[in-house]
Amino acid sequence: MEQFTQQLNDFLFKLSNKLLLVVIILAAGIIFVKITTKAIKKLLRKSDRIDHTTKTFIVSVIRVALYFILAVTMLATVGINVTSIFTALGAAIITAGFAIQDTLANFVSGLIILITRPFCAGDMIEFQDEIGKVQSINVFYTTLYSLEDRIVKIPNSSLTKNNVTNRVVDGKLRMFLRYNASYDDDIDLVKNVILKQISLCDKILSEPAPAVCLSKHLESGVEYLAKFWIEPDDYFTVYYFMQENVKRGFDENGITIPYPHLVVNK
Repeated sequence: MEQFTQQLNDFLFKLSNKLLLVVIILAAGIIFVKITTKAIKKLLRKSDRIDHTTKTFIVSVIRVALYFILAVTMLATVGINVTSIFTALGAAIITAGFAIQDTLANFVSGLIILITRPFCAGDMIEFQDEIGKVQSINVFYTTLYSLEDRIVKIPNSSLTKNNVTNRVVDGKLRMFLRYNASYDDDIDLVKNVILKQISLCDKILSEPAPAVCLSKHLESGVEYLAKFWIEPDDYFTVYYFMQENVKRGFDENGITIPYPHLVVNK
């Protein structure tokens, strides 16, 4: 009994030492990864030959690789045979190929986006029902900052398999805003009111010249389309300015914004 107790105590002592060492390695490793990625970001920021999109992707890949190395180091520390794990992992990957195909597809799609550059970090893109500014392109997903001030993460494979509209051309952003007015309102008056608000916003570029046109006949009114160019970083400032001031301009000029009516016959 005493021998068993001694063996148990020795085992627990060795286990506690290993766990303590793992905790130390984990804490040190996390700090090392953060310091390293921060230093790499700072180094890449100084380079003018690499654009922001490539920089964010490189940092993302390096971060994943460092955390993988940290995980392997921790497993080796507790005495787990890492080689056998890699062998089993390889077999599992082959067996469960369908289960990880989405992850691999996202990684490959990230490389495709990086090489073909359908859009870059800082561009304003439209994808399905989302419109937003590209914050970063990472290993598996792309992050957008949407009009509703939401952070949207889209898998890279979805962006390469579906249509994506990039509104940025030669560093300038083409902006489209739609406004509805009543059929009874004068067309030229509506267009002039919208153009006036455009002229009052110093963030909207005068060249190419802004334009407002009648775009659709709706059931309860007419749709007007305002088209102009801005700097990509000014999108949200211009969007909120126009939404607020066009409404004020309509009110001041007696222009009616139509809305659905329900007629009940008794």
